[in-house]
Amino acid sequence: MENNEVNPNNNLVNDENQNVQTTQMTENVNYQEEPVKKKNKALPIIIIVGVLVVFGVVAFFVTRMFNNTKPYEQAIDQIFKIVKSNYNTSKSYKINANLTLNSKGEDYAFLDNISIDTTTGIDASNNKSFFAVNYSEAGKKLIGLESLIDNNKIYVQLKDIYSKVLYYDISDMSEELAGTPKVETEDIEYLMDTFERMLKASLKDESPKKENVTAKVNNQDVSYTAYKYTINKTSGKRISNNMFNVLLNDEKAISIISKYSNQSQNDVTSTLKDMLNEEDDFDQSCDLIIYTKGGSIFSGLGLSVENMKIFDFYVNNGYTLFTVNNEEINFTLEGTEKNQTFRLEVEKNELVSGSIVKNNTDDYTLTVDVPEILTAKMNIKKEDASSIGTIDTTNAVDLSKLSDSEAETITTNITKALEKSKIYNYFMSMMEDSE
Repeated sequence: MENNEVNPNNNLVNDENQNVQTTQMTENVNYQEEPVKKKNKALPIIIIVGVLVVFGVVAFFVTRMFNNTKPYEQAIDQIFKIVKSNYNTSKSYKINANLTLNSKGEDYAFLDNISIDTTTGIDASNNKSFFAVNYSEAGKKLIGLESLIDNNKIYVQLKDIYSKVLYYDISDMSEELAGTPKVETEDIEYLMDTFERMLKASLKDESPKKENVTAKVNNQDVSYTAYKYTINKTSGKRISNNMFNVLLNDEKAISIISKYSNQSQNDVTSTLKDMLNEEDDFDQSCDLIIYTKGGSIFSGLGLSVENMKIFDFYVNNGYTLFTVNNEEINFTLEGTEKNQTFRLEVEKNELVSGSIVKNNTDDYTLTVDVPEILTAKMNIKKEDASSIGTIDTTNAVDLSKLSDSEAETITTNITKALEKSKIYNYFMSMMEDSE
């Protein structure tokens, strides 16, 4: 592998959002392993470690070619800075969403002029959560629901259906979960740090093939230096060994995995060694291609399996392009951080197209067009919130003690509300026709 001279001040990634996209896409690659024979003890550990390995092997490829220590460390640090900043268990927040549907033509009139509004709130410090949904047609609300989870009770309010607040006691469930250790932020952060060290060790014995390629991005021919890593049975085993050995030599990480998998540390270590020594059944060859500018600045990636292209992802001057293109499917997602467009074709017939617009931080608008059927628009906004939403639970009624007549009244009122809905009537008629 060539020793590329790189200015330590260069940014390896154009912006943090591209890092997020890259990290998310690298999770798509999976490697097949035989089931571990010690299934009862191994399963929780496999889940924990498997997530690290699957994500780690590929994510590390994104930065491994930068063999100058300082820029490479900058790339790893930047990726994990983003991951850690998005993992926060102490904040309270609220997500508001609105979905509107409008149909095209009489055949899909039951989907016309529909609106669904939702609010989801999480109060992490007080272990509360709130959810509300309102369904409307032609500007008229037909049914609404509010729910609150607080103090081992689930409260439900259907204002247009029943005058009282209902609740269901989940204390028994909470007692069953009492023995389950609470997930500590410090533990997750330490596992992330361990994962980071696993990444840095995984490809120390691998060397990519280098070539110059050209791709059309935003209607421009863009030159890239491509580094291709071939993953087969032999190289895959080396990569796995390098990562697992870091984990096996980290007593604190083993202790944390033991804590959440309900296994002893000896059992965790034994299972990891069994997984490490297991004979691989990986008989396919994968090529992961890292696209760079000048051999140093990360600018995209591609994946092929058995010489069949799975996807390509390119970055150029703040513009990104993601493509899946084969004989049956043609999918593109492209644009800037603030405005992305997408299009999906199957056998050269357009199925769906649309856009994703970033209005502000944590504020997005998604539009979708399905030819000859409908258009849809969704607004999603997340915000920190001191109040997530509440329900007056003073005179709440225990659902288990509801009388038969009250239960019948609720059922009747729900049916009456649904009968005003075009979608409900459409599907009811479909069911009647099928009988």
